[in-house]
Amino acid sequence: MDSGECKDEGHTCNKEHPCSHSCSVKGNCKVEMTRLIVEKEVFETGAGSKIEYESFAEANGGKKRCHRKIAVGQFKHSGDDHKCYSGKASENVHSCDVSCESCGYFCQLKFGHYSQSGTFHDCVHGNMRNTKFYASDDVVDTGDGRTYRVGDAGKAEMCNIFCERQGRGHIHLEYCEYGLKGEPCVEEEGRRHQSRVYKPDEGKEKDEVKHNKYWRRKKWKDPCIDKMKKEFDLCPFVCQHITHREKLEQLRLEMANKAKNGSDEKKEEKSKGDQSSDNKKGDDSDSDEEDSIYCIHKLWHKPTTDHGGHTFECKHPFNNAHIIFLIDRNRSMLNNDSGKSQPTLKFISEYKEQSTGTVSSTDLSEPCFNNRLGSLYEAIYTFIKTRIELKCHDKCSAIIFSEKADIAADHIETNIDFVQNYLLKFKIDASKGKTETDKGKGSKVGTSVNIFEAFSVMKKVLNNEEETILILCCDASNEDIFDEGASQTIKELKEKMKRKLSTQCITLGNDSNKSMDELAKIAKVSEGKEFCAKNGMELSGTYMTIAKQIENVAKSMIGGAFL
Repeated sequence: MDSGECKDEGHTCNKEHPCSHSCSVKGNCKVEMTRLIVEKEVFETGAGSKIEYESFAEANGGKKRCHRKIAVGQFKHSGDDHKCYSGKASENVHSCDVSCESCGYFCQLKFGHYSQSGTFHDCVHGNMRNTKFYASDDVVDTGDGRTYRVGDAGKAEMCNIFCERQGRGHIHLEYCEYGLKGEPCVEEEGRRHQSRVYKPDEGKEKDEVKHNKYWRRKKWKDPCIDKMKKEFDLCPFVCQHITHREKLEQLRLEMANKAKNGSDEKKEEKSKGDQSSDNKKGDDSDSDEEDSIYCIHKLWHKPTTDHGGHTFECKHPFNNAHIIFLIDRNRSMLNNDSGKSQPTLKFISEYKEQSTGTVSSTDLSEPCFNNRLGSLYEAIYTFIKTRIELKCHDKCSAIIFSEKADIAADHIETNIDFVQNYLLKFKIDASKGKTETDKGKGSKVGTSVNIFEAFSVMKKVLNNEEETILILCCDASNEDIFDEGASQTIKELKEKMKRKLSTQCITLGNDSNKSMDELAKIAKVSEGKEFCAKNGMELSGTYMTIAKQIENVAKSMIGGAFL
């Protein structure tokens, strides 16, 4: 019979027994100061990601058995208290019995530390077994190859590492204590009511909490590395300008690496106190470059009048540019594609020539621009309107061309009346085969298209020192299109102007022929882009796409949170 297992009610055996009760002293008798790895495991998320992670012990603390002995012939030891130690209480300090709600790890500080000194709870933190993933979207990529579906368990994550991977401006979620009582939420600094509905449990209202506020509310020490804590309080919206694409992808990788290496960096922080000022300056320089694409304000700032309500200090090409429209005005542009290429703006669709002796269609009594050309003018109008709304301060030029080319506008300050004042006024003189403006006569109009001629005339308005967007639109149905050195001309310009020149080539129509081939070649040699609009109905969308490729669009880098 083992000691302490005597079943005799009279306790008549001749041995003393250990007390079977647990220690009754307040607090934990033991707590591990380091994580204990149980094994490597693989967690498959609801989104299909297979995450290999280190599974740590579920708890790092607990109670010990009472150390006192029950004497022979007795049923219990003297006194009602049960202690896991002998000697003085001051020599046997018990630790805090408060555990982290996410991972379940106990605080490693002395019991009563908060009430005595106000010191926040602290521990090494383990796997977030007590949480599940919440987001407004069903599936969210949280970085480092970890894609979660709402409702997934958080056991493959750790409290500090998940926060560090989410990085700048991430939030935590809590159930709204007011919402649970059916009362309006009372917000406070660092905590606000949900700005969107979070899944799962959509019926339970939630609060969004800033990282620093979250840990302070829980009375826990922030477990993340010091150099990232300041980032967490900054706006996470980034500029989505096309020139940032590579940097954004690099940022995502860096955020993942920071989280992965976070624990190592935390260990190294103390040893870095004597690093050279030169190294510090280098780190600051890298940080400044990275920060430049982020909104400059704090998290949850008031919307600004800038792009998307956010302010960016990054600078990139074509914010304020010289826009050159090269407009194919050969006779095939009079086609209306069975009504699919007709403008919707009345000032274009109802425009009629005022001068005598000129024609723009087969019937002088009809409007001039209910055709592909009118749709092109409407698309240009849409482009200019979009740029103005984006607060861009562009200058616009226009080259009208067919067999020959003429300048319709030269460095005109962007304004909403550009199409009406400078494009609609170009008139086709059918009797002379000429185009003319109110200022004089110009290029011959025919059925063929000479892009080299258009580029030659374009050089007259081109300034190699200006950031320039060249938008070339040609009718795809025209077989009589001639390069005659156009691709070589634009190639040389690109080599000279480099990033200051952006070329956008558009074919209008559903035909696949020489016109498309010629524009594809021009786009390729100028490192530009090629678009195809099947008809006038699609053309405005194409021009708007081009306008928005060169804008500042704000987008948050933050997805979901564990609760």
